[in-house]
Amino acid sequence: MTIALAIAVLVLAVALVYLLVARQADPVEQPDLAPAIQEAAHEATSRALTDLLKVGEAERKRDTEAAEAALSKREAEFRRLTAPIDENLKRIEREVATLSRERKAADGAMQSLLKMDIDALLPQIKAPIEAINADIAPTDETRIKKTLPTFKLIVVPKTGHFLMMEAADRFNPILIQEVDALANRT
Repeated sequence: MTIALAIAVLVLAVALVYLLVARQADPVEQPDLAPAIQEAAHEATSRALTDLLKVGEAERKRDTEAAEAALSKREAEFRRLTAPIDENLKRIEREVATLSRERKAADGAMQSLLKMDIDALLPQIKAPIEAINADIAPTDETRIKKTLPTFKLIVVPKTGHFLMMEAADRFNPILIQEVDALANRT
């Protein structure tokens, strides 16, 4: 629409210039139309520019609306894609809180065990004793075997005090194997 108006204004201006040039060949004296032509060209250009600005404003408004719609669509897609991540983060936070409570309970149990006088208790034990320990703090197997000659020690490397939680994939098969072996002895 804007281009058509601009072309129409240009054609009118060329036609007027052509008519002026063609009339100068007549010997009849004509009034000076140059100021009128300039005024008409200025007026036509002003109208065309105003129309062009209105069209540009309408196009910008449509482009803005289209961009906002596309942005809303992308935001909805982003929320849909990130919802599972948010759910997983919440699940992880719940699991960490649970592990923290379990760790505190395990810490209390370990503190109780550390307070025991094991040297006084060992001679009273008649059942087989087997230990599945971490390598973080060495178990004095030699000292224990002086009192309990059948003591068996199994060390799971690269684990901490809570190897049953830290390395359950290695701890559990050993535990099952040793419990089965003990069950088969009786």
